[in-house]
Amino acid sequence: MYQIPKKLQCTCIFSVIPYASPMPIIRSAKKQLRQSLTRRLRNNQSRRKLKDAIKEFVTLVKQDKKSEAAAALPKAYKIIDTAAKKHLIHTNNANRKKSGLAKMVAGAKSSL
Repeated sequence: MYQIPKKLQCTCIFSVIPYASPMPIIRSAKKQLRQSLTRRLRNNQSRRKLKDAIKEFVTLVKQDKKSEAAAALPKAYKIIDTAAKKHLIHTNNANRKKSGLAKMVAGAKSSL
């Protein structure tokens, strides 16, 4: 019987492969299951970083911490670009996000 590694046990196999049998039988299918679970965890971590960076930046802008927001902007840009490079989000989606963040900073500076 295939044992799921401890670091992957928190994920539900049925949510990864809802249409397949619960446990793979063929060796290559077992490997594919391990790979997809690992990739899913890695992608979720990257998506969480992306959301957290954007959320942190938006809260800084809303709290009128302009200098901290301006310092957080390059960090958010870097995380957005990395997510686009890894194909977590589309390139145009990344550009829209970056444009929106830049407009927020520009609006915050103009309201001084």
